Amino acid sequence: MEHGFSRRGGWSLGYAYAGGRGFPEEDKVQAYVWYNIAAANGSEKGKEWKAKVAEEMTKKQIGLIPYERAFRCATGQYSFN
Repeated sequence: MEHGFSRRGGWSLGYAYAGGRGFPEEDKVQAYVWYNIAAANGSEKGKEWKAKVAEEMTKKQIGLIPYERAFRCATGQYSFN
């Protein structure tokens, strides 16, 4: 577990954001962020679902924004403004 994120925890957050579970609306970019974090921590499920959610995103959405957000999450900077 790197940066305090478990593989399962990252995947679970991605799943919640992808379907709007517990959030006002679904957020594919944020789901991609959490799947990416899970995948980076060795989650095969994170890799699989990152690819699935990417199929529903535009190239712009898959650009640098998810990686910038993932970096902020991993370094404890949780604001996405």
